[in-house]
Order: sequence, then C-alpha cells, then structure tokens
Amino acid sequence: MEQQVWVPFLEAVERACRRLFLTDFKAKPLLRAACDTSRIAARGRYEERGQIVFSGTADLSQDPTFLKVGSHYYVREIYPAEIDLTSLQAWIVSMESDRYPSFAAARPDHAINELPSIQSEPKLGVVGPAAENSGGTAAARRNRQPEGQALVQPFLTALWPVGIPPRTELKDAELVQAVANAMDIAWKEKKPVPGVNRRTPSAETILRAAGRRK
Repeated sequence: MEQQVWVPFLEAVERACRRLFLTDFKAKPLLRAACDTSRIAARGRYEERGQIVFSGTADLSQDPTFLKVGSHYYVREIYPAEIDLTSLQAWIVSMESDRYPSFAAARPDHAINELPSIQSEPKLGVVGPAAENSGGTAAARRNRQPEGQALVQPFLTALWPVGIPPRTELKDAELVQAVANAMDIAWKEKKPVPGVNRRTPSAETILRAAGRRK
C-alpha cells in the first residue's frame, strides 16, 4: 500500500492556481469546499486573516469569527493545514476536465507535470514591459526576444504537454498568467541564481513563444 503524501495547504493552492489558472483568492475557497465535502482528504487546521473589518466602536474581541492582528480585526479564514496529494491531483484533473474539456480529453494519463528548473538567468537584462519601454534600440529589443521565448518554452511544455488549448478554451490573459505563475514558483523553489532579480518575460514574449503572436 502506498504511503499517503500530505502537502501544506498553501502548496496545494499554488498547484491549483498553476493548473487551473486561478488566483489564490479563488483557489482557497474552492479547495476548502472540496475538503469540506470530502472530495479531497485533509487534516489539521490552518488560519489566516481575511478581509479587514471596520468595527467602529464595537468590541469584537470575543467573537471567534474575527482575528485580531495589531490594532485591527480581520475575518478569520480557516483552512485545512495539510491536503492529501493524491486526492488533490484527482480533484484538479476533474476541475480541469470541467473547465477545458477538449484539452483534458487529449490527456488520457492526466499527468501532473513538474515544472522545469531554471538553470541560469538568461542574458536578457531586465525583461518585461518596463524594459521594453525604457532605453535600448529596437534591434536590441528584437535580439532579446528569441532568448526570452526560449526561456518560456519549457514551461509551456510542462503546463500543456499535448499542446496549448485554443483561445476558445484558454484566453491569452489566462495563458500569460499561468506561465508567469509557473515561472515564479520555479524560481522560488529552485533559486538557481541567488541574489539575481528575475523578471518574468513580457506578455508579448510569452504569447510569441506560444505561437499566438507573430
């Protein structure tokens, strides 16, 4: 019998955001609901502050639904401390099938691919909209684009191993956000170049790498 693997709730949130193109604001309540209905096995208790509460003169110190941090009160958000990895992956696959049916049908193995490792910081200088609008010649910017696209390609493959879904199922903004999230997670986990600030390639570069721009 395989040993049950548990992951911290916030790691589960990152996985859900990466695969389903969600913000953590949307992913957290979805995961909590899935745990509450036993679709995902969970254990323990994790609390964090939610929206700030403007109480005026009311005393909220005895109300368990609020959390006091410093001099302010916040909604007390309660989540599981840990989530079973196997049931999490099964839930993500089912959600992915609902959101992107043709894409999920093309993936019979439903593999949850690991993100690629960023081995080194590409020689892009500062990559992103700020860089493209600040100094440098047009030729220099064009020379940076192929390198930026090469950096993006492994993440496109990891996220969509059988091909990127069409725009009818995956909008440009969702694609860009998914790649940016994946690159950010990989950078934080691998830390390939300590002390070097990484900037996610621009939306234009990501879309070019995905074949959605010329």
